[in-house]
Amino acid sequence: MFGIYPQIFELQLFIAYLQFYGTTTTEEAPSGERFLDNRKFEGTLDEMVDNAVSYVMASMRKGSLIRGVIREDIPEYPEVALREAIVNALAHRDYSHFVRGSHIQVRMFADRLEVENPGGLYGRVTLDRLQEGQSTRNRLLMHLMEDVHLVENRGSGIDAMLDAMRKANLQPPRFEDRRTSFLAVLYNAPAISDEKRILSYVREHGFIKRADCQQLLGVDDIRAKYILRKMKDAGILRQEGTRRGSRYVLVRSGR
Repeated sequence: MFGIYPQIFELQLFIAYLQFYGTTTTEEAPSGERFLDNRKFEGTLDEMVDNAVSYVMASMRKGSLIRGVIREDIPEYPEVALREAIVNALAHRDYSHFVRGSHIQVRMFADRLEVENPGGLYGRVTLDRLQEGQSTRNRLLMHLMEDVHLVENRGSGIDAMLDAMRKANLQPPRFEDRRTSFLAVLYNAPAISDEKRILSYVREHGFIKRADCQQLLGVDDIRAKYILRKMKDAGILRQEGTRRGSRYVLVRSGR
């Protein structure tokens, strides 16, 4: 917490980051490499958190949303969910000699982001009771992390991750207790498909314009145009009007 370089005493206290090309650790890129990046983050807890989060956020893919004359980049995963996963890994990992030599791993795949720490769930906490259960392995460390605001409220990290993924319209995170380690997985697949979200919007409002589609999905004009055209070609939507003033309505059965 307060050292200059704690890893000089405990070499395993670092965060390793690996970015893989595909969805497995063995899938190779066309040029032959299995992973695209490999980094190590050291220092005190707050330094590791800040540096790891900043680097991983910069490494992930971005979407673009145009709001007037302002372009907004939409990250592949919400920063809040990533930060909470890393903070939880540092706060709840097993620091005992039983896992000496083990470290926290952040692994980015084409379809998901994994954060794994040494040490499974502790005490009476189970996967079914992650949100309400509290049993802290590192009590003093947790108090210190609360004092310096690395942790806001004990037990709120899981809720923050769930809420951030929900607001980003992504699948909820998956948690896995492996007894000797704990794994948190963030997926980049949407919880509801773009087509279903557009259909829900049209049923509620009667029609959708391209600008509405951009705002709804958080995509740029080109992507919104592509999705609407695909739904039109599939016979789901009908276009009324031309150019940017056009709108899309549901194709009624029997018409």
